[in-house]
Amino acid sequence: MAALAESETGSISEAVRIREILRQGMRIYRSDFLSLVAPFLLPSMGRLLWTIAQRLFIHSRHPGWPQAGILVNADWGLSIYWSAMVLTCAGLLVYFILAGPALALTSLVVAAPMSSENSAMSSNFSIRYLGLQLLSALRAWWVFIAGMLGTVIIGATLLDSNPDQGLAVWYALDAVTFLVGLPVGVWLSLRYFLVIPSACREGMRSKAAFSRSSQLTSGIKLRLLAAISALLALRWALGFLACWSLEWIALANPRAVNASTFLLVPFTICLLDCLFGPMWAIAAALLYAKRSISAPPSNGTNP
Repeated sequence: MAALAESETGSISEAVRIREILRQGMRIYRSDFLSLVAPFLLPSMGRLLWTIAQRLFIHSRHPGWPQAGILVNADWGLSIYWSAMVLTCAGLLVYFILAGPALALTSLVVAAPMSSENSAMSSNFSIRYLGLQLLSALRAWWVFIAGMLGTVIIGATLLDSNPDQGLAVWYALDAVTFLVGLPVGVWLSLRYFLVIPSACREGMRSKAAFSRSSQLTSGIKLRLLAAISALLALRWALGFLACWSLEWIALANPRAVNASTFLLVPFTICLLDCLFGPMWAIAAALLYAKRSISAPPSNGTNP
């Protein structure tokens, strides 16, 4: 009973600390808004260009689709829509990778808001953290990526040549992608949530940074997932509301379809990406700062 009570007390303590991290993060976000949002212009613009190119590509391949339908329908379905889903996930990957330098700069800003070194970004600095983000994505989401690509390459090919067999293979690969790849990707992403702060603040190489992040996130993954899910839910709700409103404007006024589909919706997504990116980065920087105090590097995580 004593051990159980101690465990429950520890869980409550961790939960309170994560809520405090979110509250403290909002204070930092408001007080240093411009310097925190500016680094996320690059990943947001990268995804913006990808989104516009994706919509133009889909429209060129399927000119018969209602353009307003691209806003919703092009992300679902079998072979006719699956390529659009793959491109959408690839756009998220572009944003995630390009956000590497922004995450590192945020760690420096949160640690030393007035430090002059925060304003400098060398090419080596950028390349290093771009590479770490790419490595994080591949290590966390390789099952999901392999499942999606397998569904497109193998499933779609069989659907054309042998529809009966192809449909069974399609759904089998689909199940692997979402029932295995998705939960594995989420769990490993939580495990690697603090790779960039670890590499930036402790000067660790990639292998040590991954080990350090695993150490710092041990025992708090579910609470961390809850906190991240709250931020993502808010981001998704605002994005859905904005895109839904623009879609109805386009449906009501056919002359606004092109502007809504190819400009207004992508720019709305870009704005939300730019505003919400720092929240994710600040939470990572603060969580690293609090966890690293009580969890010094082990022998396996030395720089």
